[in-house]
Amino acid sequence: MTDFVMRECPEVVDGQICFIRLGTCGTPNKDVKLGTVVIQKDSIMIKRNPNGFRKNSKEKKYLVSDPVEADPGVTNEV
Repeated sequence: MTDFVMRECPEVVDGQICFIRLGTCGTPNKDVKLGTVVIQKDSIMIKRNPNGFRKNSKEKKYLVSDPVEADPGVTNEV
């Protein structure tokens, strides 16, 4: 649903749009306790590469982007 909203909303809205995702996620960080609210300052994209799953393929199975910084005007409001 997030993908749909991100692609379709700009087609019917004039001006700037700010998307804020609320939800759950896991973390490998043992210092983050269950129920903690976390505000991310950046994010990465992980995209599945179908060619990487072919037999004898030397391509990576997943493509990972460089981190993209969040808008400080949004993250600093919390």
